[in-house]
Amino acid sequence: MFFIGTLTKWWMNRSRFIFHFFDGEKWRRYDPIAVGIAFESACPDRFALMETLFKDSSAFPPGNVREDLLKQQKIAGDTLAAVSRKVFDIPPLSDTNGMTDGECIKVLTKYMLFMSKLGDDAELFVDSPVAG
Repeated sequence: MFFIGTLTKWWMNRSRFIFHFFDGEKWRRYDPIAVGIAFESACPDRFALMETLFKDSSAFPPGNVREDLLKQQKIAGDTLAAVSRKVFDIPPLSDTNGMTDGECIKVLTKYMLFMSKLGDDAELFVDSPVAG
């Protein structure tokens, strides 16, 4: 009976635009607009930080330039993990609960991809695949 109730809930919620993730213990659900407002307030430069974090450091020549990028990536990772913890109310990893910094950044990345997909799906003028 529990399984049927779970399937019914999933079926009814599948068309709702609710951001969710698993925190290691339970599924968490968030209003994506409220999350976006919270991220904008807490970290307006999050896109630049993510861009810095995901740059390929091996593409830069060894020496000061690469070392500087690695330092910037460390700062970006620490900042994004802290902001994600704040916005999603995620405690640090402990023996009983919480998430690692990497998992917090993964949640933020998942949120950004979720919002990007919503934007793509809501596009007003979709390009036709048929060439004119």
